[in-house]
Amino acid sequence: MKRVLRMLRGPDLAKQMRQIPIIAYNAFMELVRQPVFLLLFTLAPILCVFLALPSYFGFGGTATGPMNYDLEMAKDGALTVAFLAGLAAAVLCATSSISREIETGTALAVLSKPVGRIHFLVGKYLGIIGALTVGSYLNFIGVLLASRMAHDAYTDYDIVGTLTLLIFIFLAYLAGGLVNYFLQKPFVPNTVLYLVVAMTIGFLVICAQDKTTAFYYVDSGAGIEANFSEIWKWSPTGGTYPGAEERLPKLAEDRNYWQDVDFGMIQLVLLLVFALWILAAVAVACSTRLSWMPTMMICTAVFLVGMMSDYVLGTAAEGGGLIRPGEYVEYRPPGAKLGLHDAFELEPRGIRRISKLKYSVRVNFSATKFEGELFEDNIITVDAGKEPVKKIDYDYLHDLLIDELKEHWNRPLNSALITVGRELMPAAFPPAEWETPAFVQTEEFQKRKLAKMTAWQAKAGREGRDFSELEPELTRNLVAAIRLEKEQEMVKEMMLAMDDNSGKLELGELGLAEGLSKEAREQRKELQKKQFKQFQYLRAQAQMETLPGQLAFWIRPQTGNVSKWDNGKGAIHRVSEGSKVAKILYVLLPNWQLFWLSDAVSPEEDELKVFRQEMKYQKGQVPWKYVFTSFFYVILYVCLTLSVALWLFENRELN
Repeated sequence: MKRVLRMLRGPDLAKQMRQIPIIAYNAFMELVRQPVFLLLFTLAPILCVFLALPSYFGFGGTATGPMNYDLEMAKDGALTVAFLAGLAAAVLCATSSISREIETGTALAVLSKPVGRIHFLVGKYLGIIGALTVGSYLNFIGVLLASRMAHDAYTDYDIVGTLTLLIFIFLAYLAGGLVNYFLQKPFVPNTVLYLVVAMTIGFLVICAQDKTTAFYYVDSGAGIEANFSEIWKWSPTGGTYPGAEERLPKLAEDRNYWQDVDFGMIQLVLLLVFALWILAAVAVACSTRLSWMPTMMICTAVFLVGMMSDYVLGTAAEGGGLIRPGEYVEYRPPGAKLGLHDAFELEPRGIRRISKLKYSVRVNFSATKFEGELFEDNIITVDAGKEPVKKIDYDYLHDLLIDELKEHWNRPLNSALITVGRELMPAAFPPAEWETPAFVQTEEFQKRKLAKMTAWQAKAGREGRDFSELEPELTRNLVAAIRLEKEQEMVKEMMLAMDDNSGKLELGELGLAEGLSKEAREQRKELQKKQFKQFQYLRAQAQMETLPGQLAFWIRPQTGNVSKWDNGKGAIHRVSEGSKVAKILYVLLPNWQLFWLSDAVSPEEDELKVFRQEMKYQKGQVPWKYVFTSFFYVILYVCLTLSVALWLFENRELN
């Protein structure tokens, strides 16, 4: 380390720093010249697309969720191929770039010049991740195309798009071969460049094709024939029935350029690229001392252990336990002291739409009962009297929370009901004042707030907090509560109005404007009938008495001793707060599950569509904040790993 600091302070620092881009460029070109690099990142995107061709018979979505398992399997399969191809390339690139140069003496020749070992390693690493990023871009194109081409058993595969991709890949190889033959340019690196350009253009060309009409163009089994000019998005027609002269108009959704392309995959692929950067750093560290075979074995072991870190270390590091029906929690206060104790945190599990909610459970060990609300502001308070142990069972928590959980589960349903209700009866339900930011300034809100002020001040006194600090939070909670209340009132009014006008709505004849043409009148009636059916479907979901799914609660101890009865083991055991050693190992070990979020991302709320064909399954959006946070984690981890690599490389004899 002292030698590194001397190098960084040396007079030749600027000159040596200029060597890093040169070393990185040479390392990059050396890697993309390898035939295995071209072969790997040609086959991987093709395989991604081919995984989207078959039907997996996942039978589409469900009544309570948009999870289309056909599309899910195609997208997850494409991401898996992209990840594994990148992992193989990361190890092969690192070992061939460093280990082979050390063995052949090339590294000694480079280091004999005014180039420090740290600059050599950093330059090599930048060249490696540059090559990996180019390969990952090709895989990314394949993943996006797979998301566009994925289909279920009810829709058709995109044979024209697949052939278009293969044609552009062939053109890239043809261009590389012609340049090699006539201009004597190297085949592999030029073909990699042409492949990047060709697949980008091919992706844009494929997006310009209408999948439905393109299928009719190659297969008229559906009873519709189309010509080549009609497969493009800009064509107003989409084929015709055999023998008919009139061309069928193309649907508006089929003219959407980015139709079915799931851009939520961008964040997922970026996270996979970050994982490859970490593995490349590990491979670089191993390559400074080992040949390619031991490096491959170590990197494979790191990958496998990192994939299992959530199972091996995750639970031990996080702590907590799951409470299922029929189970219970026992709480003992610290030091058997009386008073109000923060026992544990509680999170609903098993139902996706409410999984982000969090509650705190307090236990009051006192001869006098707790004076405040037993459930307020996401805090549950349980009276234990003078008993040394308080038992809290699943049924008690379920009965206490079920109404609130149902309200949260209904929130997107209520919003959708209001939207559809206003489309059906816009004059009866205009935008309300409580929906605007100015609601907090209204007399109604100020009266509600004033009525709560005494209780808020008492709450601040009980918790020993300054009321001025607590007031903004309580005000936000009050605004949310009032809006939820108003929302529910409006939904009830809409339901009554729909019942009063159900006859006309079922026929699509409510509020039809005079003077409409026959065609416009029929279209308006069909739209109204469809909207009314949608409203009734949403209404049925909102009025369900139970929540769909298996509701359980995850608890995390805060103070004292928390134990739970486990039905599976038939015994009671203590709930861990999380091991410090496990937390340290969990942070140090690269956890690939942090970057493989394909199975952790919640699909978007398109289960609010009544018709299966209208359910647009999207993979879901990873927040960009998470991506940027992961980027800084990667930078830190790479710096630490390269520091280890430099330590291993520093005293190695090169001869």
